[in-house]
Amino acid sequence: MPAKKNYILDTSVCLTDADAINKFGNHDIFLPLKVLEEIDKHKKRQDSVGINARKIIRSLDELRASGSLQKGVRLGKGKGILKVMTYEDAEKAAFPDDLSKNVPDYCHWFVYF
Repeated sequence: MPAKKNYILDTSVCLTDADAINKFGNHDIFLPLKVLEEIDKHKKRQDSVGINARKIIRSLDELRASGSLQKGVRLGKGKGILKVMTYEDAEKAAFPDDLSKNVPDYCHWFVYF
């Protein structure tokens, strides 16, 4: 059996495929809070990006009914856990020396584990 992996999703992944969170099998998925803020900015668009933004927001709302997204929610039987990473989580993360925590786009690159 392959080792369990952790994936940190970027805004573009969610806006391209709103069902992306369900496509990682039993691996765990992490969504930085900054990604959720960026998705929220696109929800009023009248194109496929807006449709995907609204769909991922609905999916996260449904998962929230199962528990805290900050603590982590199992995506289903045989699937991994989805966890929203707060800014506090990002502060605890280990960044490579050449990346600054002050650049929002780098939040997708940090090493959380």
